[in-house]
Amino acid sequence: MSFWAGITLKRHVVMVADLRRVYPEKGGYEDGHSNLIRINDYTWLAAAGFFPLAGVVLEGFRQIFGEKKVDLAMLLETEADFRGALEAAYRKLAAEGAAAADLLLGGISSQEVPYLIPFSSATGYRLRIVREPFSTACVNFSEPLQAEVRQLLTPLKGRLTKEVLEERRVRAAEATLKQLLRKVAAGSEWVSPQGEMATVSLKGSKMAPLKD
Repeated sequence: MSFWAGITLKRHVVMVADLRRVYPEKGGYEDGHSNLIRINDYTWLAAAGFFPLAGVVLEGFRQIFGEKKVDLAMLLETEADFRGALEAAYRKLAAEGAAAADLLLGGISSQEVPYLIPFSSATGYRLRIVREPFSTACVNFSEPLQAEVRQLLTPLKGRLTKEVLEERRVRAAEATLKQLLRKVAAGSEWVSPQGEMATVSLKGSKMAPLKD
């Protein structure tokens, strides 16, 4: 399975992913590999599930956009042909690979608005763009693990809404996502307790390993 999650703030996006890549054709998984990948300084991609499939999409983005500051949220929303082609191609690859791979795109738009774009097998790979502040996205797990995810993420929105300082919002979001990764890893053999976190702002982005 592997893991990702993200949160939108007023001027930041925070994303986290574990370090376990799933390779069904090898009969399992491999640890120590990043699932949180920089497309450019304002756009990041997190992957979960069948990684070779996610890698095809990543390389496609890199070949098209390179290091350009591209507003993927606006592009996917306004260019129906591009959006439709991406959705159709991904469904085709998933069917051929007989395995699912869920993606989370996150970044700062050209209008300086944080956004998340979950791209999941759970929704048939229909793109949904999230711009509302204090919104969260997380890989879908079966119960009771999904209930534990909700227990951590649901009250977070209230905490972030009441906080007036963006710096404190960032720290609260980072701490909660770190805690969430640890909790999910404890309940799933397919998720590694080791991970990385990317924090994207109007000034660019930074990525750091999650330390105990």
